[in-house]
Amino acid sequence: MTAPLPKGPTLLQGGWLRAGGERFHEVIPVPLAAEGPIDGFLAQEDDFPKAIGFAGTAVTIELDGVPEGAEPLPVEWAPI
Repeated sequence: MTAPLPKGPTLLQGGWLRAGGERFHEVIPVPLAAEGPIDGFLAQEDDFPKAIGFAGTAVTIELDGVPEGAEPLPVEWAPI
């Protein structure tokens, strides 16, 4: 059974993404643009649906607005 995707923004509590030959677990860089085999699994904070699995040939991830509740990352994790 496939649950419908929620409309509008949602909070994520975990997951992973494989894109451009790299696998990101729990921490996904934003912005991100990659082509090639893409797949992943994202768990929503409110567990509806319990998770979203996906696969495709390209991904673009951008922020929409000002992030709320984002945790600061250590300096050594900053992009080069």
